[in-house]
Amino acid sequence: MCCLLTDSLLLFVDIYPRLQLLIIDTEHKGKAEMAIQRLPKSVSATIVSTSSLQSQTAILKELIENAIDAIGSNNNANSHILVEIDKDSAGLEYLAVTDNGIGVRKSDRNIMCLNYTTSKLRSLDELTNGVSTCGFRGEALNLISRLSKLMTISTKTSEDKTVETWVVNNSGLPVGTPKHASGLGGTTIKLSGLFKSTPVRHKFLTERKHKLIKEMEALLITYALVYRNIRFQLRYVKSLPKGKILNGDTKTFNNKITQSQFICELLDIRKKGWFETGHMSFTVDNGLAGSYSVEVEFVLPKMRAQDVPSYKHGLKVLSVNNRPMNLSLSFGKNIVNKINEAYAENILLAPPVWYLAMRIPTDRIDVNIEPEKSDIITAGETILLTRFKSDLCRTLQAMHGLDETQSVVESHPSRKENEADTSHTVKSSNVPPISLSELEERLMSDDES
Repeated sequence: MCCLLTDSLLLFVDIYPRLQLLIIDTEHKGKAEMAIQRLPKSVSATIVSTSSLQSQTAILKELIENAIDAIGSNNNANSHILVEIDKDSAGLEYLAVTDNGIGVRKSDRNIMCLNYTTSKLRSLDELTNGVSTCGFRGEALNLISRLSKLMTISTKTSEDKTVETWVVNNSGLPVGTPKHASGLGGTTIKLSGLFKSTPVRHKFLTERKHKLIKEMEALLITYALVYRNIRFQLRYVKSLPKGKILNGDTKTFNNKITQSQFICELLDIRKKGWFETGHMSFTVDNGLAGSYSVEVEFVLPKMRAQDVPSYKHGLKVLSVNNRPMNLSLSFGKNIVNKINEAYAENILLAPPVWYLAMRIPTDRIDVNIEPEKSDIITAGETILLTRFKSDLCRTLQAMHGLDETQSVVESHPSRKENEADTSHTVKSSNVPPISLSELEERLMSDDES
């Protein structure tokens, strides 16, 4: 995107995930600066859209989360989400997400793509007390409409007799006369011509199409792993002239099996017993701010040299309150480091595959800190990480039949910390619960012998 400002050329060069600003002065250095003025809405909206949604992957993430929220806590075994991607352009020419959720009420359809319109939040207090839905800002669909050459929405609720379909313009408003046809309940959002209003970004994303295809498939796998009540499907299509779509291969991610079975099936892991599944729980005592409980469901591999089977590639997934975390951002990166440290201190190889699902009280975390909502700030994070690593070490020792004398610990906890942990247990399937006091008794008996 380029804007000519008097004698200076202001060139925004969009390089995912950073926005670099390059100012090139052409002539007449030292002339008076242009007066401050408000940018036209179309310009400011495009700047905000491309900085918030930097690629097709970010757009797909928003659409998937809308679909998940539409399905809600429905335990219907038939809940499903279908993602369609034009493979040749990695979704730039065509991207669609279909769910069989509750649909959009007729009274909401005209405003659903306007900025800051949402059914998921009513007040700042609700945001402060914690957000349980994937989305809450009410801006994603508006931003997406500004980045699409064509945006079409189809929906049907339980009260509708037919599916209603309409086109959304670049301001988020419906245009033309809606069409009606028979069909199933739920919502479909179709996009074409993504990022064509920003030629530099479009060219950059086109050059990265193979990498973006992998990113979008990995994104879908992550949600399929976290939301086991939903059947996810990925269909590659080919965008043809006059808006026609040619269907290609379809991948269905099995939601009738456990997380560990899903991972083994996905990565073609044939060795049985590599993963341990189970549950950890601990309390974070944050001083005057009070304490809170953290629950962790895990799928962890055994990582002695003789334990590791062949596998296609690594897979690491962390979710907090069913919200997938970006492992390159702060909280996710800290958890990755603690996992690697725990394995290393127990003289184990670094794990290439694992799954963690954390439950933290919603009023103790802030998810509104970056555009994609893939990072969090949590109260007493340092204490949380310390307790997490401590419990993880005990879990790994139980999994591998180790005790504390067989681990290498960089810093020994104080006696007071040990005593505080004596009543704490870690439960793992197929492994009996073991407390720190029991470990201490084992050590004392070893010393006596």
